[in-house]
Amino acid sequence: MFHDGHNMFCAHLAMAEDGRVFVNGGRNQTNSPWTSLFDYRDNSWEQIENMTSGGRWYPTTLALSDGDMFTAIGTATNPRNPDRWDPVSGWQIQNGIDFNAMVLDDYFSTGSHGESRWWPLLHVAPNGKIFHSGPTPQMHWINTAGNGSFEPVGDTFTDWYHKHGTTIMYDEGKLLTAGGWVAGNSIASTNQAFVVDLNGATPLVELTEPMAHARKFHNGVKLPSGEVLVGGGGASGRKFSDAGAVMVTEIWNPESGTWREGAAMTIPRNYHSVALLLNDGRVLAAGSGYNANNVPASTHQDGQVYSPPYLFNADGTLAARPSIQTGPGIVETGATFNVTTNED
Repeated sequence: MFHDGHNMFCAHLAMAEDGRVFVNGGRNQTNSPWTSLFDYRDNSWEQIENMTSGGRWYPTTLALSDGDMFTAIGTATNPRNPDRWDPVSGWQIQNGIDFNAMVLDDYFSTGSHGESRWWPLLHVAPNGKIFHSGPTPQMHWINTAGNGSFEPVGDTFTDWYHKHGTTIMYDEGKLLTAGGWVAGNSIASTNQAFVVDLNGATPLVELTEPMAHARKFHNGVKLPSGEVLVGGGGASGRKFSDAGAVMVTEIWNPESGTWREGAAMTIPRNYHSVALLLNDGRVLAAGSGYNANNVPASTHQDGQVYSPPYLFNADGTLAARPSIQTGPGIVETGATFNVTTNED
């Protein structure tokens, strides 16, 4: 469905609990306060009230466990404080959360870490708080209750600058981060990786085996097997370029903490690409490049579908697929539910 009231280039999105897609911010940098909802049930867009703080371009938006939406930083009218959206009362600014103190003063304003106001890494932890894992060196807890609050947590992470890496919550309260910049002032790609466990009183950050290939602008997908698939990206670290494009996929196993290589793509997937798990267990890899002002040779307005190893038997034939026998029609956040299949 075409939606001409909201230019979503460089916006961010999150999925609401009812399955609608929530999109805020976008083109024109600080003049982009728009918010829209896409309803899959009737293939329609609804443009709702603008953000209270003004425009955001390259923010991060996160669905909270109570159904609200939280959005922060980006190139913004008010980069200091995040906005929170309630489905009933709409937008409000949370002045108790200060991204100047968390990110902007030490890392963006000083120029020590490039693009550090774009896409902060935010995940809802098992304790109900937001965990800010960077990519700037100091990590934080964010409490969204009331007017909000924040506190630094752990030592600063300076092994590398994981901007434009991929961060995936691969299990409850467990994050994998892989790739990014070699350092805050070097756009060259790295192959390094680390994990964060948020299930204890204090987040535990540990290095895991590096990828075989240095990558930036790649995509990570959690697979039904519990493993994480990484595809695309490049070693050069350059936007709108296929230089150093990595074609082979890699799969990380959380039990062994090791990577193995998978089938290679035939089309580069770098800056502005996406990867999504499909309903049938395959993975879509699509897009790359595209600058509205100058469409370069690295633009790939197409997609490919990857079939992970679990879809095959050892001899290469297609594996038999399990079928779901029973399961709930609706699952709510935090609920425990049972699913039965035709296999033991």
